[in-house]
Amino acid sequence: MIWTIEPHKRARFITRINIAPSARLLYSEILMPGHKQYGHGELFEYDLYSSRVEARRSGGSELFTEKFLVEPHRTNVRRNGEMSRFDVFGNVVLTAPPETA
Repeated sequence: MIWTIEPHKRARFITRINIAPSARLLYSEILMPGHKQYGHGELFEYDLYSSRVEARRSGGSELFTEKFLVEPHRTNVRRNGEMSRFDVFGNVVLTAPPETA
């Protein structure tokens, strides 16, 4: 499963994943900075990007929860430790049952 997200103003995005106990999951998320070629460009012009990825086994046991929150108008996303000089953020998660991990 691979997602490419190009948020617009006031964007919010939530993903929930349920997988069977014997299943393997490869999940990738790519966050773009916004509409780069629209008008004068809208890089990081969205108000809020919120992403929460939860993965649970079919029986309900939680594997992981990951949360990203980007608020370009509240904090400088170009500072070190955040996006710095980069425009694109990528994340990859691989899960497998304990006996095959």
